[in-house]
Amino acid sequence: MTVTELAILPLALIQTTSPTLAPALINKLLQTRQALISASGYHFTYYYQVEDPSIICLIGAWDSVSAHHAFIASPDNKELLALLKDDMLLSDTQERAGMRMWHLEGDIFNLKPSGGEANAGNKKDVLDAPIISLKRHSILPSKKVAFLAAFSGIKHLLESASPYQVVGGWRIDKEEIEGTEREEFCLFSGFEGVERHHELPKTTEFEEYKTIVGEVESFEFRHLNVLELDT
Repeated sequence: MTVTELAILPLALIQTTSPTLAPALINKLLQTRQALISASGYHFTYYYQVEDPSIICLIGAWDSVSAHHAFIASPDNKELLALLKDDMLLSDTQERAGMRMWHLEGDIFNLKPSGGEANAGNKKDVLDAPIISLKRHSILPSKKVAFLAAFSGIKHLLESASPYQVVGGWRIDKEEIEGTEREEFCLFSGFEGVERHHELPKTTEFEEYKTIVGEVESFEFRHLNVLELDT
């Protein structure tokens, strides 16, 4: 099964504004991206987190989790990690979390170059949005069906609030919290700016969105902006 990769890559140096990267690091990121594209056959793109510009997010895809794991174990990947070890926080420290990575079911962004057009109707590609909202919903397995039913009922609110597609997928690599395995649904939607997204909860219609709250154990959201790299 094709999977979407979402990797969280903290920069070693703290950033307080949109990151201005040294030319040497830009070259390393470009080299890394090209290696991932060559190994996987899918597009990969870097983003930075608006709330914490020290966090770089990498979105791409693989033919399967096992295909990605095979690459992780390869000499090529070990060379990439050695290349980035001074620029990225690869492991946890006492102060900060290190690199994180997980997989979502399916190629939710249609990242295969030959995949054709994924958008339905007149919706724009969510990855082309100036701001991407990533919402992570942590759910008990017993509430997965109820969550899906509630979400199906309110998805139209997000779709009508923006010209960009709304896409999501279930996390494959399950987290265990307090001894209980959790399901996680990651939702991506596009907006013209962070302010436009913040206006959404103020609408009367958005009250319906709260129907999913009772099915969710925890909720996290972050805003992503594409990281422009000079080529």
